[in-house]
Amino acid sequence: MRIKHAMIAAACVEIHASTADAYPTSIIFAPTGDAKGGGDVGTLFYSSIYLKQLGGVSGVAPGASWFGADFGVMPKIPLGSSGVSFGGLEVGFDAILFGDSDVPLKPVFNAKLQLLTETKYSPHVAFGLMEFDPFKLSRSMNMIYGALTKTIEINGTSFGRVTLGFSGMANKFFNTTDKTKNAFYATGPFKESAQLAILGGYESPAFGPVSFALDYIGGVSEVSSANAVFSLTPIDGATWSVGASFGNDYERNNFFVAGITYLYVSWNVLKVFGPKEAPPPTPPAAAPPAANPAAPPSSAAPASPAAPGAPASPAAAPPPAAAPAVPAAPPPAAAQPPAAPPKP
Repeated sequence: MRIKHAMIAAACVEIHASTADAYPTSIIFAPTGDAKGGGDVGTLFYSSIYLKQLGGVSGVAPGASWFGADFGVMPKIPLGSSGVSFGGLEVGFDAILFGDSDVPLKPVFNAKLQLLTETKYSPHVAFGLMEFDPFKLSRSMNMIYGALTKTIEINGTSFGRVTLGFSGMANKFFNTTDKTKNAFYATGPFKESAQLAILGGYESPAFGPVSFALDYIGGVSEVSSANAVFSLTPIDGATWSVGASFGNDYERNNFFVAGITYLYVSWNVLKVFGPKEAPPPTPPAAAPPAANPAAPPSSAAPASPAAPGAPASPAAAPPPAAAPAVPAAPPPAAAQPPAAPPKP
């Protein structure tokens, strides 16, 4: 079983605690090339805690918490009998609780369109938009990305999935207090002034109910970090994960370490609320065995219980066996005159 898709915290500079976006289908935080199918729903409950804060401050401190959901709103359409499907659109939102900033609750949205589904030789391919804040564009980056995801399979055995992608920020994200300081800057291999970032990661196969994942989004921003989690899926559709998130800038005071945990629950709304499938018809009862036409009908009446005190009736004797047929004697011969007595 694959890791049940969720998001984790990442860094924002100076003022914000570790935050997250309206998440698309993801490894941990980095979006994959896959998308939810029609009617699929996922909900996420997340919390984090700082072990080393932004600005180089040591000590434990609360991070961000949030609730999020995403929805599959368009089915994937198969392309004939080729095994390839196209389409698949998901949309989502997050309500992010910062707790210690001038933006106590920030709503953000995302959307992802899947172009192709995975086959034996080709990966999942998708494009999307993350961290879109329609109410105030200047406080979010509106990250546009493309991603490819491919399962590693050898001789029918899955060794997990790998994702590789590329992203760009459609809008520079400025600190909400100091409007002159850009709150996104790129890390290698890009120049600091670039609005670009690499993303990717790995999802392990399931080892019973346990799996693990690693992912990365470059730069320094709300959605930039290196992340690792272990996940437990005790029942189908529910995953609990714990792990850690690390900032990407080791040279400035924007590095951080955070412990994270989240619960991800998914289901299909069409199966839950749609018409139920009719139960299979009950097979007809077996017919009684047919009477043997060669057997003579029984003339014996069913026995009735004897009246109290009445002598028991003797058992009916079986009919006598038919005597074997005796061949008829031949008719007597015609009478002859008696022979004459001998003469003296």
